[in-house]
Amino acid sequence: MAENSVVQKWSLGILLILLLPFAWAAPLTWLAQAMEMRFAHYAWIFCTGLFVLLFLVLWLMDGKLTFKISLPPKTVIYAICISMISGGGALLFNRVDADDFYYLANATYFVAHPQSRMGLEINFIYSPDLKLTSFTWGTSTPFEYAQAAIAYVTGFSILQIYYYLNPILMGIGSYFSLFLCTSLFLKRTHANLLGALGAIVVVSFIDDTIRAVGNLYVTRIFQGKVAFLAVALPVYFYVSFLYFGGLSKKLLWLLGIIALASIGMTASSLFILVFASLTVAIVLLVECWMTENLRLLRPICLLQLPLIPVFLYGITYKFFFGKGLEANSLANADWPTTMVGHALFYFNNGFSWSGAIYFSCWLFAIYALAGWGRRVILLWGIVPWFIFLNPWLGDFFIKKLYLENIYWRLFFILPFPLVIAITVSNFVEKILLTLPTRSRVISLGATSAFLAGLLLFFVPTWRNLLNWPIREKIPHPQSVVLEHIFSQGLSGVVLAPDPVSGLIALKAPEAVNIVIRLGVEQVLFSNAGAPDEAWNRFWAAHFLWSADKTHAVDFKKIVLRYRPDHIVVAASAFSTVYSVLASSRNIYCVSMEDDKYVLLTRETHCPSLMHDKPAA
Repeated sequence: MAENSVVQKWSLGILLILLLPFAWAAPLTWLAQAMEMRFAHYAWIFCTGLFVLLFLVLWLMDGKLTFKISLPPKTVIYAICISMISGGGALLFNRVDADDFYYLANATYFVAHPQSRMGLEINFIYSPDLKLTSFTWGTSTPFEYAQAAIAYVTGFSILQIYYYLNPILMGIGSYFSLFLCTSLFLKRTHANLLGALGAIVVVSFIDDTIRAVGNLYVTRIFQGKVAFLAVALPVYFYVSFLYFGGLSKKLLWLLGIIALASIGMTASSLFILVFASLTVAIVLLVECWMTENLRLLRPICLLQLPLIPVFLYGITYKFFFGKGLEANSLANADWPTTMVGHALFYFNNGFSWSGAIYFSCWLFAIYALAGWGRRVILLWGIVPWFIFLNPWLGDFFIKKLYLENIYWRLFFILPFPLVIAITVSNFVEKILLTLPTRSRVISLGATSAFLAGLLLFFVPTWRNLLNWPIREKIPHPQSVVLEHIFSQGLSGVVLAPDPVSGLIALKAPEAVNIVIRLGVEQVLFSNAGAPDEAWNRFWAAHFLWSADKTHAVDFKKIVLRYRPDHIVVAASAFSTVYSVLASSRNIYCVSMEDDKYVLLTRETHCPSLMHDKPAA
């Protein structure tokens, strides 16, 4: 029991350290944007403040400043080693998503232009006539800006931090948050440590839908919205239930830090935390009624206090930055407007691995647990369906709270990965109890190695995502032209087809793109009063690889209006694009070419030593 308490304390401390940067980045980023602070100043203030806060956290955890170097207990070392397996798995087979092209682009821009002033402007899309702004949608959030600040101060590439360091840390965080939740119900530490790892291995195989837990926890955990679901949300549940059992004011402060970090990770946490808190409150209210212990009604009310910053954030977001995010808006286009439609994102309507495994493990957890644990896990699996995960209330919330592109994330409030951990832990515990002490140690080591092998080698093979040696996590076509652009960089305005334009925004941020991604630009230009501009740009970029002459007019308009310094053309479309440029008297030369792409540069910028082939 004491051993379990020590490991839980260390696990919670590690999670606090992982979440603290984003809790600090949230208010600082908003202040920096309001004051239009230079990014370089923001980065140094962030890193200095983070160092002080981490120092204070370590002091509060220890209770005194002894500066005595000592190893943690053996079980804690064992827990950290297992967590590294989870972090290693997250590193090995995470994959880039097209959302990164706008989540990360503003942050990479500021690292490349540290003297630029922060604000709500979209810096990675060229728009001299219209001011494009966004608070959190379609742009970087405190989650990305925190990593950009660390990259600037340390001199590392932001892409190295985002795609290498961040997955490791978030993978470790997801493991410890799952372990802590498991420890609420089962007290044997070694079994819980293996149970949490076993659950991560199991969900890694579950990829039957695009938004199944395995497809998010594993492959996209480096993104703020997924890190919130995998790390911050489970630990929010853990601390909430822990407070109910101990009534410590420190835990309320900790809940406030978790809530603030969640907002820094993703704006969608605003809605998810409210529904998560409502779930906890109803579960505990029913528990009070069943045990006839009405004295605990007051603590249930106090659990809502840490959500005050969330409510203030929500009010601010609604009245000042909610334009363009209403129901049926462009931001919510093509998303289901019914609960059933969102459920199909999460559960395969043919045969759902995730649904079958989760439901079976939930039933087993109810059977295996007793007393408080049985009642809570039962209610936790039922209450969400009654209050928001049903076709009647669900459809209402989707339409009235503008949740078309968020509602599916509410399914992560269900205790499904947790019940897998409880099931695995229960089996491991029963096996360990039958073995002598020496055999237990051997069994723990062998089981850990087996699970590590599954997670680090078999799962990636299963997913066909492992690529040795570990290289740059941003894939792109094998092209000499693109390699040159990404290694040497470009300056000025660039017109390139999707997805090359998105890659340029991340890997050559000195340049500014005319086009990045249609969906985002539709919302941004519509909010700026030019709803047709996004389509004009999209068809101009489309022409660069399709050579569809029906869009040659759009291409001419964009080139004449913005006079891009560089144009990236698909080699197969080059002759058509060449003739259109010639007819419009735009003079470009070929800076570089290969069998896939051609880089055109406006004549005044043409490198004298490169192959000169005038386009007009």
